[in-house]
Amino acid sequence: MTTLLAWIAATAGAITVLGAIVSVSMWVERVNGDRSRLKDDADRDRKAVGDIAAGIRDDIKEIREDVKKIFRRLRHPALAEKSPLRLNSLGKTVSKQIDGRAWAGRLATPALKDDTASDPAYQVQEFCLRFVANRKFSPKEVALLQQAAYDNGLDESLVRDVLAIELRDILLQEHGHR
Repeated sequence: MTTLLAWIAATAGAITVLGAIVSVSMWVERVNGDRSRLKDDADRDRKAVGDIAAGIRDDIKEIREDVKKIFRRLRHPALAEKSPLRLNSLGKTVSKQIDGRAWAGRLATPALKDDTASDPAYQVQEFCLRFVANRKFSPKEVALLQQAAYDNGLDESLVRDVLAIELRDILLQEHGHR
């Protein structure tokens, strides 16, 4: 019996260690399972946030375009509100400052006159607004546009609109529309 008790006493420590090892390995497996689930949840959440952000970007782009349309419809500070567009007193001041009539005369090349010769007046106006807005001016000309904008509290694009109206008037006069 002493041998049996000695054997039980000797193996009790080993059984305790074995039980502890099994318990720790079960705990590690549970933690790893939780980490995998957490990683899957985080990946799913990251994808959902990315989808929401893409939707917000699209919405902002649409809102930005709507705001631009609204601002384009607002009253132009240098142009009269009646059709066809005409320079108001501020527009005439800006034109005088940049010598807009003479400048537009230099822009109205024979090729430009030929390109717009058969167009109705409203198309000539749209053409001139686009032409002046997209034209690459020399640094000296840009400085003149910027100075006129600064002096009159306008954006440079509005000063370009004044120049475009002067160009339109020259082209229409050339085509006999007036």
